[in-house]
Amino acid sequence: NCAMVQTPHHFFSPDPFERNFDTFRRVPNEGSLFYGLIQDGNDFWNATFFCGSCAVIKRAPLTEIGGIAVETVTEDAHTALKLHRLGYNSAYLRTVQAAGLATENLAGHIGQRIRWARGMAQIFRIDNPMFGKGLHLFQRLCYSNAMLHFFYGIPRLIFLTMPIAYLYF
Repeated sequence: NCAMVQTPHHFFSPDPFERNFDTFRRVPNEGSLFYGLIQDGNDFWNATFFCGSCAVIKRAPLTEIGGIAVETVTEDAHTALKLHRLGYNSAYLRTVQAAGLATENLAGHIGQRIRWARGMAQIFRIDNPMFGKGLHLFQRLCYSNAMLHFFYGIPRLIFLTMPIAYLYF
């Protein structure tokens, strides 16, 4: 009943932060976290995300959900959510099968993250994993964590500004 197998993305080149801080291949980057711990954990709970490439999806389940989801700008994650809602399994194979280039400049890097954040917020709004049929509790938590991850900056900003606000008010 496995509809999708995802493998990690691997980049030959450093992203802008790795290039500017001279940490490429010496300090684990965000891809190592996502394609290591996070996707392994998602796989444990049958909640592996489709990441747009480096994956294989069976045609019949994809056809059953109406093809690649187009309602959001993160069509890959939304497609995986739809497959999981219908009871299909996914798998994460932690073996690099393909490689490419990382974003070349800061504007492209930030633009990519903004698109991911916008798409996850869209999914959370129109196909919220906490509601609806087909997902078990841990799948709901895995998807919600991925979607709410982009909002973690808001509490950090509040915590950073509270001491100054306390001094002035």
